[in-house]
Amino acid sequence: MQSLSRVCAITALFFLTSPTHAISAPQEPPPLVGHLDADNPLVGRIFDGGTGAEVPLDEALNRARRSEVILLGERHDNPDHHALQAYALGELIASGRRPALVFEMIDGDQGEALDTWRAATTPDTGDLNALLSWESRGWPSFSWYEPLFAQALKENLPIFPGNPPRTQVHAISLGETPDSVTTLGLLDNPLPDPLASDLLDTLRDSHCGMIPESDLSPIALAQRAKDATMAQAVVAALTGGAESVMIITGSEHARTDRGVPFYLPKGLSHLSIAFVEAFEGETDPLAYGEAKVVTDGTPPYDLLWFTPRIERRDPCEGLAEHFKDQEEATPPPNDESQTRSAPQRESIPANPPHP
Repeated sequence: MQSLSRVCAITALFFLTSPTHAISAPQEPPPLVGHLDADNPLVGRIFDGGTGAEVPLDEALNRARRSEVILLGERHDNPDHHALQAYALGELIASGRRPALVFEMIDGDQGEALDTWRAATTPDTGDLNALLSWESRGWPSFSWYEPLFAQALKENLPIFPGNPPRTQVHAISLGETPDSVTTLGLLDNPLPDPLASDLLDTLRDSHCGMIPESDLSPIALAQRAKDATMAQAVVAALTGGAESVMIITGSEHARTDRGVPFYLPKGLSHLSIAFVEAFEGETDPLAYGEAKVVTDGTPPYDLLWFTPRIERRDPCEGLAEHFKDQEEATPPPNDESQTRSAPQRESIPANPPHP
């Protein structure tokens, strides 16, 4: 714990002693490409997650500049969310900030591949899709994330994996207890109620009620392992000399109450931004699920940045087909090498949709 205290002291000292930069008016954000409910008056605007008051763009960016940890919570399949992430990074860089980047989409055992790419004479961001098995591991188009890597490469910003090794996530979701669970302190630092119950409810809903109740707790622990791993990457980045850290992740992991900030060292300043899809007729920013307060009056996100929705297939239909395919592939009941629960747990998608 002493090393974590030193992180807080080092970063605080940096913010007190770093030179100030003249900050010009922000550039216009990129045009939004989503078209569903794009005429909702919330679209393109930013609101305080606690009060619902509108927050001007320059104020939101200034809050990000003053934060040691900036969490940008995306809906994975919405290209506007990725464009705004790249925009936010560009604005921080333009003001003189140099954040390290932590990606949920990079597994812990891919760090060596990332270092090898970085050490190349002329690293090419186009190589990362194959090198990191990006799309083959179920993540959306790498082209949406590539501008972030391009900026990091140009500015020589550190990049850190934010996900546990895939085998560990899989083992935890099967109900096993690999060493990483102990190392991350998950058992010694459980989520308090009602946050723990809310996480289970969220996972139940995001899987359309198709996951057996007995499997929800292991999946929740795997979710928490991801959060704790990203927090661990933040500490590594700050200890290594980064002045601040930007986390690129799904919106559930960016929550202030039970996401990554729950596992951060006390005293680190953080700003959590959720990119939120607007819906027709819903013009109250605090009526959206992302604003639902679970405990202690703490809003799940500091800022809500609204975008249009995108057209997508009903995720429940996709999950139903997935489970049906798994059931058809399950060995006959007389195969004693399989248990009843194993096929169900094996069928959990690697990257289930965030609610």
